Amino acid sequence: MEKEKPTSVTTDSRTLDEFMKSLQRLFKIAIYYPAGHTILDQATSRFMELLTVIAGDDLNVTIEIIDNELVMEGIKFDPRLPFVDEFKTMLTTLDIASLTIDREISVSEVHAFVRKILFYKARSASAKQFVQIEVSELPHSTKVVQKEYLVRNTGLDSAKTSDDPNDNLNTFIESLNKYGLNSEQIANCRALLESLPQKLPDGSVELSDLPHASWDDVALLLARSVKDREGVIGEGKRKLSTHANINALAAILKKLESSTNDKKSRQTINLLISIIKNPQEKKENRSEYVSQAPSRVFSETPELTVEELQQYSDNHGYTDSILNTIPEAPSSNETLSILMQLAAYDQPMQTQIRMQQLFRELLTGGSIGDKTWEILSNGLKNIVEGGSTPKIQTIINQLLDPLRKTRGSTLHLFFQTVRQCHPDERRTLWPYVVNELLVTGSRDNTQTYHKLCQFAASLPLETMQKYLPQLQNLESFQDRNIAGDIFYAVTPPCYPLFGFLLKTDLKLYIGERVISGIKKNSKDQIVRAMVPLLDMVNEEHVLFLHAYLYQHLKKDGEQTIRTIVSQLITTSLTLLPQERRDEAWIPTTIEALGTAISAESRTLLEKISSGKKLLFIPEWPTPCRKAAEQALKGSGRR
Repeated sequence: MEKEKPTSVTTDSRTLDEFMKSLQRLFKIAIYYPAGHTILDQATSRFMELLTVIAGDDLNVTIEIIDNELVMEGIKFDPRLPFVDEFKTMLTTLDIASLTIDREISVSEVHAFVRKILFYKARSASAKQFVQIEVSELPHSTKVVQKEYLVRNTGLDSAKTSDDPNDNLNTFIESLNKYGLNSEQIANCRALLESLPQKLPDGSVELSDLPHASWDDVALLLARSVKDREGVIGEGKRKLSTHANINALAAILKKLESSTNDKKSRQTINLLISIIKNPQEKKENRSEYVSQAPSRVFSETPELTVEELQQYSDNHGYTDSILNTIPEAPSSNETLSILMQLAAYDQPMQTQIRMQQLFRELLTGGSIGDKTWEILSNGLKNIVEGGSTPKIQTIINQLLDPLRKTRGSTLHLFFQTVRQCHPDERRTLWPYVVNELLVTGSRDNTQTYHKLCQFAASLPLETMQKYLPQLQNLESFQDRNIAGDIFYAVTPPCYPLFGFLLKTDLKLYIGERVISGIKKNSKDQIVRAMVPLLDMVNEEHVLFLHAYLYQHLKKDGEQTIRTIVSQLITTSLTLLPQERRDEAWIPTTIEALGTAISAESRTLLEKISSGKKLLFIPEWPTPCRKAAEQALKGSGRR
């Protein structure tokens, strides 16, 4: 293996190979065995054990394909290893560039992830036409980044698109006069497109970033790109997105342009690319001279240097005072302001779809400035003031998708809005804030996450109960989409929120993540010692966790919790089977009993330290006896 060694990931090649083999085994046996079967449980346990070892102090590990090589956390696998080709084929088939797995992933999430990937793999294998498949609905503890290219699928818009490639070409070519092309340019485009099959010996082109594409498919996509722009495809129909069509077409034509020696064909292809990427329809009142003006094809690289431009400016008297009077181009913030105002009113479905497209274009792909945040938060505040739940739901849904791609931004939007709202209006936002806290987790914006948790936990219990039905209709409850680190960045004032959620349908998910957070961050030795014993199926343990999350609100809460923990640990260790007494966590838990000593726990510690069977054989292993002796000494000092 070639190593670009990260700081916190185990780089032992044998461990990495074993990890990939364990994941490969999961993909093979998950098809046949249901959850709970011994074989699947053993394979899952081995995978999670290796995941924890490899992740080290990191929150996750990443598997990706770079330059056609399988790489994990910067470490390239030897291509001769048996699992490499299988993983490369699977990831390439699903257009997955990288796959990230949280170290805190649960057993149920492992099984859900594996079965989802197998489902999409089977779906891709049976596809027949070009569409972009999105690998979605994965557990939140796994993330994939997909390449933007096409795979095949069946039956997509067949009723709306002709099977005859000539009809598709005609549809596209007839639309070119809307974009200011003269008759000669349109004729050149037609001649080029009609000659494409003859330009390549096998009638197709292979692109490094695209799968096999025949020129019939190119013609089909050309027609669809025009139809999508003209709104030919009806609302509610599943269709290729205009954005995906444009990217695919531009990539195909650009590839062809680079391999064409004929100057006229190159110019025509460049012209087509410019139309597909940025079509400018002709205005109705434009003069004949303008409409017939020849289109120019510009080089992607400027031909003038900075010095030449400066000299031109100096020669023509363009002083700084004159240049400063030239207005800037229209700001995207003006468009955002209009969109946020439109969102305060009922809009037809077609307008909402167009608004969603604009939000994506304006908010995806770059940093967001203070002025933009001000427009978004003020606009959301005004809609919240209106009190219409459907309008609030609609605008939040439109903003979440693009802002989630700018990591941590959704939390920032809610924080900015909550700060401006009246207390009554803040309550209206509560279910959406809690949903986003559960879905996104704390890793991308820890400080804002903590502040929002404090706000969400500060509401009275009856208010939380009132808004719970709205929360249950959102993504976190509907899709069981819960981040693994929701309890990592919180302090006791935030605990009541999680105590409340522990009484809902999500109690198993919330409980697992609270336990994970205590294990990782809690400084209370006695509570951490209790964590390995907790079982969210055990109602008594759920009640303990609920009491722990509310204990800071009570004057003697800490002492009460320590007493309960001491009782639970004492009972659990007393009933612990002989064959489990060698487990690694037990000495730490025994030693923690000394911080909350009681008559029962003292008796147990004495039995562990000196208990014998058959007069001379110790009942407990040596590490446990030493831990018990240490606990007794510590309790004596206190």
